[in-house]
Amino acid sequence: NQPTDENNPCRKLGNGGCDQLCFSYPPEANKGYTHRCDCATGQISASNPKKCDAVDEYLVFTTRTEIRAVNLDPKSTGIPFKPIGNLTNVVGVEFDYADNKLFFTQIRPYARIAWMSANSPDP
Repeated sequence: NQPTDENNPCRKLGNGGCDQLCFSYPPEANKGYTHRCDCATGQISASNPKKCDAVDEYLVFTTRTEIRAVNLDPKSTGIPFKPIGNLTNVVGVEFDYADNKLFFTQIRPYARIAWMSANSPDP
């Protein structure tokens, strides 16, 4: 939650002009800047620090109840897509590059193979 102060830069320009996240700071805390943009999903654009770009290269993995991804760039703090949850016993994940599909297997409550588009894996 952002402070409701009228001087909060994140309240101006619709979220401080940021695509996704806006963090306000006292001027002395952030080298004179009053706010900083970041991305909940994706990564900060190289051409515009207020915009978020999709991540092209990432590692997909499963935690048994979710499908998650991490950016291959260790300096990136954003995640490529939101975790896909509400799953049970997901034990395998695979990517079909030709059809651009993300396949996964569940072993309980019943065994199944499912897939989703890798273009928009957000649930």
